[in-house]
Amino acid sequence: EQKRGKGLSADAATQALLERYLHAWDTQDVAGLVALMKEDATFTMPPSPSWYQGREAIRTQIATHALAPELQNRWFFLPTGANGGPAFAVYRATGSSGPARAFGIQVLTLEFSASGVLIADVTTFLDPSLFPSFGRTPATFPYTRMTSRSYGKRKKSSRSIFASTAVKKFLRVRSWLVPDRS
Repeated sequence: EQKRGKGLSADAATQALLERYLHAWDTQDVAGLVALMKEDATFTMPPSPSWYQGREAIRTQIATHALAPELQNRWFFLPTGANGGPAFAVYRATGSSGPARAFGIQVLTLEFSASGVLIADVTTFLDPSLFPSFGRTPATFPYTRMTSRSYGKRKKSSRSIFASTAVKKFLRVRSWLVPDRS
């Protein structure tokens, strides 16, 4: 029996999945990244109307856009939480040695089964103004490589996401985006 997005604590299987997820982004391993997803996983980026369903569609989008050769080594993920599950503040570097700038809040929906845990959905809210609601800064930080070990240092915010007017436009798209509370 599968459970979706319910009380996601970082048990050993979930922790291992998240570490592999961050490692795949860090090493630009598109095949490894997609292998962590369900066959019918979805990948969305509100407010963009585009969405992708299935490993092959997601693989194509990531390989041709997010991890295209001109963008390699430019993505950084700082752990946070949303709706009791894993989320990341995503930053994108502006050059080969320039600072990374806030890009969006990425929320993962995990699905558990007898055979393990996989990613069912990746939703990246493309609005850097959401970062303070998740205890992250939208400011730039120096370009450095971040590894999967970063996931264990999760920072939680006690501020309400509903205080931001920028969030209200996303509530029409996804009414469940709520940062974890301390």
